[in-house]
Amino acid sequence: MTLKKELVLYPVLLMGAWLTVGRAAYARDVIETANRLSQTITKFGMAISVGGVAVCGIYFIFGKQDATAKLIQCLIGLTCIWGVQTFISTISAIA
Repeated sequence: MTLKKELVLYPVLLMGAWLTVGRAAYARDVIETANRLSQTITKFGMAISVGGVAVCGIYFIFGKQDATAKLIQCLIGLTCIWGVQTFISTISAIA
């Protein structure tokens, strides 16, 4: 990356992280903080995985050889993100 891109990219990323995760830090107790952080992480994970599936679709359109492997990796990641949300909700229900 060039220096100009870094000067623009890093403050934008830090501001985005502060706006999304910063709200979760003001929870009243630990369980509420964990719930809010898990919701934020799940939203980011779902957005990233949907973007990955879109990139895999573009690979299929262009006829890349590793398109099926990339699609399988994206779907495994998507399944893991859904599984983590279920796991966190189960642990929260037990606690």
